[in-house]
Amino acid sequence: MIEVLKYKNRKYYCPCEITIQALGSKWKPLILWRIRNKNNRFGLPLKSIPEINRGVLSRSLRELESDNVISKKILSQKPLNIEYEFTEFGMTIIPVLEVLAQWGKKNAESNRLCSRVIRRAALICR
Repeated sequence: MIEVLKYKNRKYYCPCEITIQALGSKWKPLILWRIRNKNNRFGLPLKSIPEINRGVLSRSLRELESDNVISKKILSQKPLNIEYEFTEFGMTIIPVLEVLAQWGKKNAESNRLCSRVIRRAALICR
């Protein structure tokens, strides 16, 4: 019998699917990786992820905040200076990100991934 799991009022038949749903988009893991590496002020992930635009970054940060993965701290009003950090719950995703990063690095170094994937990852995951 297949175990049925519920997350956000949906049924899932695989825990991996829940993890993927929780991460949401291709951008959220990259944003979380930057926050993990202390690129946690609003503009820093924008500068370190060349292909993301300001609107996608803002929406992703809002969603991560509403999912209690990160919290926002306003450091100053003028100019507006915002910093993001992991919540206690959000810190539980860090080991998942680290495993994803290790897998990507290992397989890129061993040339198991096609060159298109490696070139794109080199741009995004600096």
